[in-house]
This record gives sequence, C-alpha cells and structure tokens, in this order.
Amino acid sequence: MYRAGEIDITNTIPPTSVQALNADMPANVRISPSLALHYLAFDLIEPPFDNVLLRQAFNMAIDPEQLVALIGLGEQPAYGIVPNGVAAHSGTHFAWRDLSDVERIRRARSIFRDAGYSAETPLEIKYTYDSGDIHEKIALAVSSMWRDVLGVEITLEKMEWQYFLETPDKRAEWQIMRFAWFGDYNDASTFTNIFRSGDPQNLSHYSNDEYDQRLADATKEPRTDRRADLIANAESLLLEDHPIAPLYFFVSKHLVNPRIGGFENNVLDRHPSKYLNLEGTRQK
Repeated sequence: MYRAGEIDITNTIPPTSVQALNADMPANVRISPSLALHYLAFDLIEPPFDNVLLRQAFNMAIDPEQLVALIGLGEQPAYGIVPNGVAAHSGTHFAWRDLSDVERIRRARSIFRDAGYSAETPLEIKYTYDSGDIHEKIALAVSSMWRDVLGVEITLEKMEWQYFLETPDKRAEWQIMRFAWFGDYNDASTFTNIFRSGDPQNLSHYSNDEYDQRLADATKEPRTDRRADLIANAESLLLEDHPIAPLYFFVSKHLVNPRIGGFENNVLDRHPSKYLNLEGTRQK
C-alpha cells in the first residue's frame, strides 16, 4: 500500500525488510531510538562476576557495532543504559567507548588477566537466554566474541520465557542472563532507577550506596539542569561498575513519505496528526 501511494506513513517496518528498504528508498525510512534497552545481566552475588574487573573485560570484549550489523534490524549499539534522545539527558557512556577495536581488545585481555584468568587459569561460563531466533543469534554472536577475545568457554542455555519470570527464585542457576527493559516515561530515571539497591527490576542485584544517593538527590533537585547532572553522574558510576553488558537500544521504524512535514523522531514514538502536514501547506 505504501509503495502504491495509498498510505503516507506505516506503523512499523517488518524487521526482515529494514536493510532492503534502507538500500532501496533511504529517504523514506525513519529509524529512531526508543525507550528500550537489550542487555545481559551478570549475577553479582556469586563468583566469578562479583569481580568488577572480570565484568569490565566481558563488556569490552563485546563489539556492539558488529552485533547490530549482524542482527540487521536497525537497532542502535548501546554503550550506556539510557538511549539517545531522552529528555534532558547528556548521553553518558562507557569511558572506553572511543577506543579503536585493536586497543579495546588489547585492554580487555589485559584486564581479564588482572581479574585472575588466562590460558593457564581458564574460565567457563553459562549464558542463559530465552527461545527465539533473534536471542539465539545474539547469544551465538556474543559468546563467539568472548571466546575469540578472552578465550572463555561459553555454555549456552536456552530456556522458555516462564523461567525468566521466575529468576529471583533461581539465582543460583544462572551466571549471565539475557534481558531487556522498556522505559515507562521520557526521563533517564526510568532506566537508572531499576539499578537501585533492592529494586525489584534489579536483576543483577547491583548495590552501591553512592549510586543510590545520587539518584535520591536527583529526585529532590528542582533545577532541571542540576537534576540531569546528578542522574548522569549516577549513570557514570554505574557504568564504571559494569553490572550489566548493554547490547543495543531498540528503535522505532517507519516508512514516511518525504512530502510529509512535521514527523519528528522521538523516543516515545508519538506523532500526533495535528503536527503533521503536507509539504507546502500551512497548518491552521
């Protein structure tokens, strides 16, 4: 219908069509970050991931750019926990994000050795994920990166979704788990709050008093710019502790006829018709 000119905007784009449409009609494809993060949670309560150096090495061994290219669905690589475009957010990210691939891998291996592991002291890890083609593709890609960069032996464990709903009672059974978080509102706190000590969504059981205090101070701060700084500082502290491995941000995907004006990308993916117009016409 879109190609025939019967509609000007599609509700979404089929995932398998994103790459072809980007190549065929790039001016019509609109992809924007949304309020959703796909990540891997580490179990911080028990060894070996109670070791922050090991968590950092595992994070640095992942190439999110390569991962999203492999998936090919338009998702955007994540180097933090808050998507770009969130209101008043400065875009905090891992301190090592801008390293070259060669340097990133070199440092990941060095930190891995500092954590106490090497070819002489190998590490075997279980990676738990739920059924579904995309989750399996991600698990195979990430485990391959860990194996190639760090020499870690990964056991992949595929479980049904019900298992993930029961994870608080099954903590002893997993070490790394695939998960995702969909934000509830356009504010960075919808992501940072889930890593507070004791939060029911805090799958890794991350706990840092300073992190909790920065977020508590942010809730009482009336100035928007100061509040944003406090949340960004808290996120920076979280990223230094590497309690999770962010993989990518989900995105909204639409075909939009170039003649349509007023269609603005936003993380809420809301596009009220009162703001849309045909190019060259005036809104009343």
